[in-house]
Amino acid sequence: MTTQGGVPNTLRVVVLAKGSRTPLKSVVVLVTLIVPYKNNYTIGPTLTDDSGQVCFTRDEMVQEVELCQKHSPMDYSAGLGEMTGVEVRVPDAEGIDRLLKASDWWGIGVPEWRLSGETIGRLRCAPNRLYMAATARVSRAEFTKDLRVTVLLEPLAQV
Repeated sequence: MTTQGGVPNTLRVVVLAKGSRTPLKSVVVLVTLIVPYKNNYTIGPTLTDDSGQVCFTRDEMVQEVELCQKHSPMDYSAGLGEMTGVEVRVPDAEGIDRLLKASDWWGIGVPEWRLSGETIGRLRCAPNRLYMAATARVSRAEFTKDLRVTVLLEPLAQV
């Protein structure tokens, strides 16, 4: 069951260790709201809580879409109701480095996209470096009122 134009009221991401299915705390997560044209919308980075979860409300998704459309109207035109899917990405250490470089650049033009020193420090200390990058996708057909996406992380090979 979906609500308000087929957009979930909440999107809960759960990050677990593959095999043991232990919740992973302080893992960096990015969520992409997939739309049919122009550019997709990315929410995050954010970190999982003590139970390996992060939750986004519909209002937070709406705010991100509105912020993107306000600051880059030529780059973003699809509305949240046109969302065709959700992609959850858990980057590895290299992915976090690329993210930090990109945020420096984007933060120049849009202060709301600049990461705080505290956030940068938390991203650099995240346990993502111990795991392989992972992605999970959910199509619109799978949307529910309170959508839950689980990502299983595989540890890097021990040398």
